[in-house]
Amino acid sequence: MWNERLQKMPPKRDWNNFAQKFDKFAKRDDYPRRFAEKIRGTPCDTVLDLGCGNGSVAIEISKKVKHVTSVDIATKMLEIAGKNAKNCNVTNITFIEDRIEDLNPKKMGQYDIVVASRSLGVYNLKKELKKIDELARKYVYITMWNPKRNQLEANFCDIMGLEYHQKPDYIYLYNMLYQLGIYANVELFEEDSKLEYCNVEEAINRCMLRMGLKEDEMNEDTKFKLKNYLKTHFKEKNGDIYFPKGDKPIMIWWKK
Repeated sequence: MWNERLQKMPPKRDWNNFAQKFDKFAKRDDYPRRFAEKIRGTPCDTVLDLGCGNGSVAIEISKKVKHVTSVDIATKMLEIAGKNAKNCNVTNITFIEDRIEDLNPKKMGQYDIVVASRSLGVYNLKKELKKIDELARKYVYITMWNPKRNQLEANFCDIMGLEYHQKPDYIYLYNMLYQLGIYANVELFEEDSKLEYCNVEEAINRCMLRMGLKEDEMNEDTKFKLKNYLKTHFKEKNGDIYFPKGDKPIMIWWKK
């Protein structure tokens, strides 16, 4: 069912082309700090960060552990992550270019903690979850978006007259873990000041990117309708746009 849902989704974005914009968005987000606070790491621990993106999560985690090994498939993302770490004077992160699906636990060995921050949009997920569990000595932490976030995309599609296909959400992952004999914990991130967009135009642009669409595919009438929708459903303060209540990441974690 997970694979069938993924097959209906728009083609995956080119993360190399999206890297600069992602970095810009991520630097206004307090999610990396909040995620790192939840991880039970110590100064003696090693961490494997799967799908590290611009390195924002790895940088926060590196402050409380011995070393972080960060993996991503996009060369440009890794370049940006390396620069961000250098700018933060962080020296205990190693960056590796690879796919999650291609990692070999026998070659890599184990890490005290494995994290996958909103990065497990892969086929044959059950196989990858088993691998992730093998890679971890102590803890595994995985975050995914709250299903309520999908409602935004569904409403966008409705306004644009497009067919909507919902992403597979955390309940699929949780049930796969249960089938593997892993009885994980589920937590919803707290409601706090998570800034997402600077203005309505940026909100439209990022939502379109998330849906695999381009802004130039909209006519002015559609853009007007989307702007009105966002102004009605999002919290706005001094021109900044915030996620509505409930649209927060979900963390699934377990102790070995």
